[in-house]
Amino acid sequence: MDFSSKFDKYQKLTDEELLNVWGGCFSENLKEQRLILGMNQEELGNQIFFSKQAVYNWEKGIREPNIDTLKSLAQLFDISIDKLVE
Repeated sequence: MDFSSKFDKYQKLTDEELLNVWGGCFSENLKEQRLILGMNQEELGNQIFFSKQAVYNWEKGIREPNIDTLKSLAQLFDISIDKLVE
């Protein structure tokens, strides 16, 4: 399956279905890594200059961070971005 056919497939998904595609592993990995460091959502947000609400939204799959934020999170957790989003 080439990129354009994959893209077309995702274009047909509803917002709720798209949240399920994104919200799975990253959301779980973020929460797991946060808990490993013994942080609550507010503490994590403060470490990377975001609000508790932003961290909550990422963990629930409501929103997704941009690439710079992913880099900051991966650096904080001492893991690769791939590991964070897999």
